[in-house]
Amino acid sequence: MNLCEKLNFKFIKEKSNRFVIDSDGIGKTFCETFYKDNEKYINLNYTNNIIKCHSIIQGLINSDGTKYNKKKTIYFTNTSNSIIKWINIYAPLCGYAITTKEINRENTRKKLYKTYLLDTHYTLNNDSRKKA
Repeated sequence: MNLCEKLNFKFIKEKSNRFVIDSDGIGKTFCETFYKDNEKYINLNYTNNIIKCHSIIQGLINSDGTKYNKKKTIYFTNTSNSIIKWINIYAPLCGYAITTKEINRENTRKKLYKTYLLDTHYTLNNDSRKKA
């Protein structure tokens, strides 16, 4: 049983094969599950096998990533040090070569992390940015 089924979330299919999860209190549940000390994090209970880790990485890429087809590179940015530490541990286990740069930004105390992933067999599943 996956997390959405366990929490009795309903899936709604929208245009262009885009799915939305509909449930009362979903925002609160999401924050309680994936935020710690005002920062996004991935609970290690969801990383107990390589397939789940690969799925999480695909979700991160779909939400905060860009794919460069000619270079076979995925560029991923995030401000959460916890997420970046997690992806640096688990991405190589999922078959990615990875490098990360820390960038200090003006006008904000939050750092931005740029991560480059290289994988010759990657796909972006259900990417709402891609036109059909």
